[in-house]
Amino acid sequence: MASNKRQKREEYRKSHQEGGDGTSPVSPAQMDWSPYFPAFTDRDATKNVQEGQPKPLIKPVTVADIGCGFGGLLVALAPMLPNELILGMEIRTQVTEFVQDRISALRAQHAPFTANRKIIFPRFTVRDNAYESTELSTFANPDEKAKEYLIYSDKDNSSDALDELKTMITTAARPSQLLSFRGGNADRIWVANLTPEQADAIGKLDGVLSIEENYLSATATQSGETPQYYDPTTSTITSIPPPTPYANISVLRANTMKFLPNFFTRHQLSTIFLCFPDPHFKARKHKARIVSSTLCAEYAYVLRPGGCVYTITDVEELALWMRERFREFGGKGAGEKMFVEVEVPEEEREGEWIGGDSGGGGEQRREVARLVRCIREETEEGKKVKRNGGMKFVSVWRRREDPKWPDEVDEGG
Repeated sequence: MASNKRQKREEYRKSHQEGGDGTSPVSPAQMDWSPYFPAFTDRDATKNVQEGQPKPLIKPVTVADIGCGFGGLLVALAPMLPNELILGMEIRTQVTEFVQDRISALRAQHAPFTANRKIIFPRFTVRDNAYESTELSTFANPDEKAKEYLIYSDKDNSSDALDELKTMITTAARPSQLLSFRGGNADRIWVANLTPEQADAIGKLDGVLSIEENYLSATATQSGETPQYYDPTTSTITSIPPPTPYANISVLRANTMKFLPNFFTRHQLSTIFLCFPDPHFKARKHKARIVSSTLCAEYAYVLRPGGCVYTITDVEELALWMRERFREFGGKGAGEKMFVEVEVPEEEREGEWIGGDSGGGGEQRREVARLVRCIREETEEGKKVKRNGGMKFVSVWRRREDPKWPDEVDEGG
């Protein structure tokens, strides 16, 4: 029994010391983000980087989930914020490894693979803030006039029906020598090198239910050549593969209470999440809470003006503690505080804010509602609280603009 207690104390001590995972940099400039977001590494700039130096990204991390737990919020945010790089920060080694494996599995599930000297990407769309659809999607030819289409039919899944469908397509899409049938079966078939006019003709055939253009793709490449990817959004060809789903999220083990400014520069982050932090009920442990006057200063430092901190807990006393710290931070006497509290929707009424224009605030109001609903419903702790019939206390704090220095204030002001 005593041995188990000593082991737990040792694990706790190691998890809270610097350098246990080797990821705490001396400064943000020394942080190499490329292993965490490989799809967003700036390959052109990397050519000039000396060995041992950090490789730059094409854009910085802007969203941090501090104390990310088992990664439920990270996974939910990936499709919600596809243009942001989102980092989970967790102090527990085994939990961090679990989240790393979870993200790696999701990336592998959506990763491109090679077939017939083509780079093929799983097709995906974002609907209701989630990735869906597993259809394959490639272009055999990136030419705007001859693309690949996916044809759905009501034919039964047999070789005779497939041959009949190919004959119908070939007849409707003359000249037939341009066609390239790739895979599929009688009720679903990919046809390359179709013009839009030919696709319209095929779509009118008896037995064809629908025909749609594939859009996330790569050009055909010869063995040994560098793959060339076609980006339909810009109609350009590039050697850089488009990011796959979940490439914009990652996790690392770090003690953010000690080393947050070591990872992020001033005003780098747009959003910080503090979801269901340890309440540390005993008074002598209150100094270990994730929200304090000292830590509010660090959040204000890394958060850009207009950025938000989202907090949620099922402990009312902790919710009041966090609200008081954020409300009082940054001002003396009648001076303005650094954070201003943002109104949030009631639970299960977020949809009224997202879908409606009432109450003012416009897009900012809808964004707050979307993220508040996410932290209530997608975190593992949030789901557990709902199962147990508990209450969730949410608060959102927007960072004010930095006050001007005395020499910046107009003389008449």
